[in-house]
Amino acid sequence: MADDIVVQLAGGTYRLADTFQLTAADSGFNGHTVTWEAAPGATPVISGATRVTGWSLVSGGAGIYQASVPAGSSTRSLFVDGHTASRARTQLPRPTFDATGVSSSNPAWDSVKSLPGAALANVELRSIGAFTDRYSRVSGLSSDGSTIVMAQPAWKNNTWGWDHMAAPFTDFGFYAENALAFLDSADEWFLDTNSNTLYYKPANGVNAEDLDIELPRLQTLMTLNGSSADSQAHNISFSGITFTGTTWNEPTVTGGYVDQQTGGYMSLRSDAYPSGGYANFEYSRPDWQLMPSAIQVAAARDVTFDSVTLTALGAGGLGIGNDAVSNLSGVGLATQNITVTNSDFFQIGANAMTIGGILQDAHHPGTLNDATGTRDPSVSDQTVANMTLSNIVVSYNSIRGAGEIYTSATGILMTYVQNSTIEHNDVVDMPYSGIATGYGWGANDAGGSSDYAGRGLYGYQPRFTTPTTSQNNTIKANYVARISTTHNDTGAIYNLSASPGTLYFQNFITDIAIADASRFIWSFYPDEGSGDLTWLQNVSNTSPTAWVRPNPYSSNISNLTGYGNWAATAPGSSYTGIGDTNYGSPGNWPCAAATVISDAGVLPAQRTAPDIATRPTSCSEPPCAAGSLCEVEAGVLTGGAAVASDHPGFTGSGFVALDAVGKQTSTLVSVPSAGTFVLTLRYTAGPDGPPAAVDRTVTVTAGGVAQVVTLPKTTSWDAWTEKSVQVVLPAGASTISVTHVAGNTGFINLDNLSFRLPAPCAAGSLCEVEAGVLTGGAAVASDHPGFTGSGFVALDAVGKQTSTLVSVPSAGTFVLTLRYTAGPDGPPAAVDRTVTVTAGGVAQVVTLPKTTSWDAWTEKSVQVVLPAGASTISVTHVAGNTGFINLDNLSFRLPAPIEPEPGGGDDGGDGSGDPTPDGGSGNPVTGGGSSASGPGGGESSGASDRGLARTGLNADGVIATAWGAFGLMVLGAGALLVRRRRSDV
Repeated sequence: MADDIVVQLAGGTYRLADTFQLTAADSGFNGHTVTWEAAPGATPVISGATRVTGWSLVSGGAGIYQASVPAGSSTRSLFVDGHTASRARTQLPRPTFDATGVSSSNPAWDSVKSLPGAALANVELRSIGAFTDRYSRVSGLSSDGSTIVMAQPAWKNNTWGWDHMAAPFTDFGFYAENALAFLDSADEWFLDTNSNTLYYKPANGVNAEDLDIELPRLQTLMTLNGSSADSQAHNISFSGITFTGTTWNEPTVTGGYVDQQTGGYMSLRSDAYPSGGYANFEYSRPDWQLMPSAIQVAAARDVTFDSVTLTALGAGGLGIGNDAVSNLSGVGLATQNITVTNSDFFQIGANAMTIGGILQDAHHPGTLNDATGTRDPSVSDQTVANMTLSNIVVSYNSIRGAGEIYTSATGILMTYVQNSTIEHNDVVDMPYSGIATGYGWGANDAGGSSDYAGRGLYGYQPRFTTPTTSQNNTIKANYVARISTTHNDTGAIYNLSASPGTLYFQNFITDIAIADASRFIWSFYPDEGSGDLTWLQNVSNTSPTAWVRPNPYSSNISNLTGYGNWAATAPGSSYTGIGDTNYGSPGNWPCAAATVISDAGVLPAQRTAPDIATRPTSCSEPPCAAGSLCEVEAGVLTGGAAVASDHPGFTGSGFVALDAVGKQTSTLVSVPSAGTFVLTLRYTAGPDGPPAAVDRTVTVTAGGVAQVVTLPKTTSWDAWTEKSVQVVLPAGASTISVTHVAGNTGFINLDNLSFRLPAPCAAGSLCEVEAGVLTGGAAVASDHPGFTGSGFVALDAVGKQTSTLVSVPSAGTFVLTLRYTAGPDGPPAAVDRTVTVTAGGVAQVVTLPKTTSWDAWTEKSVQVVLPAGASTISVTHVAGNTGFINLDNLSFRLPAPIEPEPGGGDDGGDGSGDPTPDGGSGNPVTGGGSSASGPGGGESSGASDRGLARTGLNADGVIATAWGAFGLMVLGAGALLVRRRRSDV
């Protein structure tokens, strides 16, 4: 491909006869992207459902309508004018349970027992517990009529384990579903699969023929996947398209749904269930599966969903890197660099988004199923890296009303994933949790769980000695409201298992009015196995329940840390167990908390009622501005931090001593536009307090990014000094916090802070890299003489980076010169070194010849392209580089001009600009010639002959695809425009 390919879908409903499948052959190549998007002003809808028409009233049916549907129709979901209708059901008192079924003498059960045999055999019993929503099909009635006999093996598996049908932790309802006799309320439906007749009861006075009633036929709308972890689909994007109309019929086929929460279940399919059944409940745990999603992405990278809508779906919405058994393609996991943004999810049957898998290859890719999960030598390190889910970004999405059919669902489930971000989403009106991270209850973490060892789990799976893949994720600035409308034992943001480096930052939880705190519903709920997690500056507007509480009955929870969080006053429920908490009135939040509240979730223009008024847009406390002196003692002090004044020379009313882990000061700041700023801290770090003989470290968090800052010790506690670092701030109000976290030395007195726009380095100047932004552990050193400025930066480990702000008046190509050493005695000693230089957003690997010693400074020049104005030049030791250089400074200049040859375009000519013999044209000013394309030149179409998409056809529309000289041609429901974008080469 030499160009991007854009497929524009005209407005209309595209009713698929089969799943729309995209594979690696349908990828963008050579850095280009294949984009499927709505034509301007159009709303294309991809549907797996059939609209049902031809309704008539059932004689004597009390307002029930009937309509014929295609033969073979089967569904567990029906959508009416875009919302999820309810399958016909009746609520029943809990019966007596035994190994074969249920019995009850309560007359309410007569409505079930009196059903004819064929109708009774279609009935399912449903039990909604604390965290499960289970279904089990009836087989028939015992010969004496006393017992409703249940279908096996669903019944056996639904009546053991935890929160099961016979012994729920909390009883939220017991029902019989799926019989015409139960259809007695508005918005209920029943499908008679024998007569191919659909029944529906609308509200009084409404004619069913006037409604858009959609009967799902497909279980999967679209798959996007490569063939394996090492052959991925890539560079594909979607924008402006609506996906709708699915069901999920596995519980109908197998006789039940053995729910284990958030879409995890024990499959009863013949290819998944052992022929002899499970000997005990724990035996089944390693085989649990995830409910499938309508859109399935696996073995894929660099895929974007922007401004799409998923609605009226009968199971999951969007599945990203789920296990192979959960995907129609049979390919799973192996997913990186996926972005889901600015999109809407509503009326979803189960999880709106499911990210990651739950089987062994998800949490320990490339391991054997032996006692300890030994590394499989036949699987390469590269394949393991490809199998691992990473760099998933879910941002600015609105998720409303997931779990409409299977209620123990969540808005976003992210299992075994790393280096990923869930930020600025609205997640509201959830029957269970809002956002759920992690999986496995700690049983798969390094060393396993003593709780699960006692239950016998490790007789059926490895007790792993290595950590899972879950680490370094950020759940940031989300708005979560009105969760747990059906279940309990959950949290607005819920976690299972360890995830080192994972941060919950500036989320706002509200409107969880729980009358009984014993119901185990918290704003944040670190459940079994939770470990190595941090909560920072979150706001919990919930009462009376605590804002966060680890499961008190779990023995495998550890290393939970919190700093500077705010919570509503909760008398009798103030236990947090994690760090410090600022309690305050919801009507009078401090400005730092109000800023978190107003910023949480989607952008103001995306917000909908009733979730607009809950996020104020201003507060009374004025933020500190760039160029001003910000007194830290006037900020929000947490963790025991307090104002002191026993050392002279401070400004304002005092200073803040950060002399114990947890102490923090947070300052509200505001800038008109986002950018990089120089932050200056004024402090003392005297010699007589522990640790006396070393420089001090604290953690500075600005714009949601934390960095450890080293503050050189001072000669006394009265010797005030300053240290500057670079930070990135978002537009508008935000918070800068300085914290003594575990791992810092702390022990400083902080007087004030200020911030300003940095003075960028100009062309022709010497730019000292030690004055730039140092990340990844990079630090200033001075142990080799001959450097300029105050020192140099050693790039001796992967991740270390220095970034320098530069500015040029106009865009162009510049010569960048690096001054460095690469001595012979550090690894890799005998080779030239490589680093990655990024300028103008373009990265290149630069080779730096080794030097004779670490004191032998030399230079290397390369060309870079810089945009007009301010930008950044960074030098990084990335994976794949050798690194191991000391970088002293950089400079950049315009390249020396090339003098034109005398004469015109034609053998020098007369400078008149007449055409040259090769088709070039002379320059009338200089007389120089410019060459046109020679023989065989011209523009490549970038198209190749290969199959793209496979889908189906019906009366409403057709999607046909082919590759041609101008890229992708698509015909659809109405006119379709295909625009080819020329790439800049």
